[in-house]
Amino acid sequence: MLLPAATGNPMTSAPTHGPSPDSDRLRQLCEQARQLRPSEREAFVQRLAAQDPALGSKLAALLASAPEPSESAPTTPSTDKVRSANTAEMLQRLARAPRLDLERYALEGEVDRGGMGAILKLLDRQLNRRLAMKVLLDRPAPRDEFEQQLAHQVLGRFLEEAQVTSQLEHPGIVPVHELGLDQQGKVYFTMRLVKGRTARDVFVESHGGSADWPLTRALEIVLRVCDTMSYAHDKGVLHRDLKPENVMVGRFGEVYVMDWGLAKVQGQEERRELPSAPGPQASHSRVDSARRRDADSNDGSSLVSMDGQKLGTPSYMAPEQARGEALDERADVYALGAMLYHLLTGRAPYTAPGVRKPAHRILEDVADGPPKAIEELQKGVPAELVAITGKAMARERDARYPTTAALATDLRAFLAMHAVQAYRTGALVELQLWVRRNKPLAATLAAAVLILVGGIVVATSLANQNAALAAAETKAKNDALAQKQRADATATANEKLAIEKGALAASEGLAKAEAQRTVADFHQLSAVVRLKDAQTKQGKLWPAWPDRIEALQRWLRDDCEPLLAQRPQLAEQAACSTRTRHLQCVEALQRGRRVSRHAAGKCEEIVRVHPGPAFFCDKSWIAAKRDQCLHPLRVLCSEFNGQLPAQRPSHVHGLTGAATQDSR
Repeated sequence: MLLPAATGNPMTSAPTHGPSPDSDRLRQLCEQARQLRPSEREAFVQRLAAQDPALGSKLAALLASAPEPSESAPTTPSTDKVRSANTAEMLQRLARAPRLDLERYALEGEVDRGGMGAILKLLDRQLNRRLAMKVLLDRPAPRDEFEQQLAHQVLGRFLEEAQVTSQLEHPGIVPVHELGLDQQGKVYFTMRLVKGRTARDVFVESHGGSADWPLTRALEIVLRVCDTMSYAHDKGVLHRDLKPENVMVGRFGEVYVMDWGLAKVQGQEERRELPSAPGPQASHSRVDSARRRDADSNDGSSLVSMDGQKLGTPSYMAPEQARGEALDERADVYALGAMLYHLLTGRAPYTAPGVRKPAHRILEDVADGPPKAIEELQKGVPAELVAITGKAMARERDARYPTTAALATDLRAFLAMHAVQAYRTGALVELQLWVRRNKPLAATLAAAVLILVGGIVVATSLANQNAALAAAETKAKNDALAQKQRADATATANEKLAIEKGALAASEGLAKAEAQRTVADFHQLSAVVRLKDAQTKQGKLWPAWPDRIEALQRWLRDDCEPLLAQRPQLAEQAACSTRTRHLQCVEALQRGRRVSRHAAGKCEEIVRVHPGPAFFCDKSWIAAKRDQCLHPLRVLCSEFNGQLPAQRPSHVHGLTGAATQDSR
């Protein structure tokens, strides 16, 4: 595009055949001199003239034709915020500057073309590098003041883009090398030639499941754009047209935010530079300058400019941007959220695959409500990304992330498997995400915990078993002790019972013996009575006269023979009685009791002949004693039986005496 009236400067209206060899140096010296104070500038020109008079005179003429900077404004900005000059001032500077050096730069063709300009490939012969040169497209000559304003608006946007981009020194922004006029007076600026493809192409591959561009790697592109925009916002610049087509991805991972033609520098004074006469066409739409300084009021930022130029892409516009309201950093946050929406669903917001939708319809949809939910269009999207996208695209700007840096923080948290602030937080979430980040370590710790828990369980089980065994052993011991005590008690009871039985048996024996002694005494007494009766009859029958033989025989049969038959029993009873008395004597002697002299003598004889108490239970000794006691009676009985009946009375008398003595 040809320059407007400002090109009437003699230096730019005269034809030229190219800059002089010192044009680059002259341009640098001019810029350096303009940064000095007037007094210092004159001394600077004098020193240069002393070294090179021709170059000094050219610099003096160039400085004389340039307007003086305002004394009230500082020559250098007081802050690092981006600043831009107005369109008229920039045109004056460009008119005084050297034109494009065709000896240094060689055009190699067109790379791309947009709504306002075209991108050309340029070869820098001095540095042997290729650059990109952006120029404005040719437009027909303005026919009226309205078209003149439109041309001025397009030129202002172009100059604004060059100035803003050149001051944003960030790896994610393509650096601008030079702004100037070519040989035909068209405005251009050169910048690094970026080789690669747009983020839209990458999003298509990622959504299609490409192994080269998984979701996490594609998210890195959005994250790099967030970092770039954080820098631009810190410089006071809004992009206002962020979309996948305006992001370039290089072959080696470079990510560049392109097309700053709609950029807005915040904080600059809004004023109108060119007058605009009201007319029929002006009532339909007002001039929409990319630089608000070219508008006459704050509400001049319409959704569509006079020639249909968009102030942004409708699918990625924030609702307040679609309504034409004042914007801040959160408008770019919304656009970044829309880019995430595109990446996750494979389509731009408010669009459908294969359906062309007019821009004004999309703008109406943006103003009416949010787009379709991500879950309805794409299944399996991580809930954290859905939450991040939803917060970035919130209808109310206060509900969005306050800055692109906050959005980047949540994206990094998701990529690093940390808690996402837009989704949910807490110790449990942090633990779950830590496990996802450190699966081998988590598995090792889980195994260690399981082993520890298993060890504790086994140890507890063994301890319980040991305690149970100890309790069982203690119970067994107690049972054995109780059983022993019961056995001892039973044995004691049995012993006591045995003693009682023995005592009872002894008592019964004593009673029986007593009864036997009573019977024996009775028999003995009976025998004594019969013996006395026999003796009485003997006296009456003696002498044995023949007439008494029958009575004697009856006497012998009825009285003597039973006595003789009873003699062994009486003898045994006498012996036992004697033995019992002897035993009583021995016990009495052992106990120290006093006994008769005769009994003591008998006891001493018995103890001397039979020492110790064992002889009392000797049955052979008892039998021998019994035979010894009965022997004389047997002799007498045999002698008595062998004599004549006439001689028997005398024997009976002797027997009676012996029996009486034995009974004693």
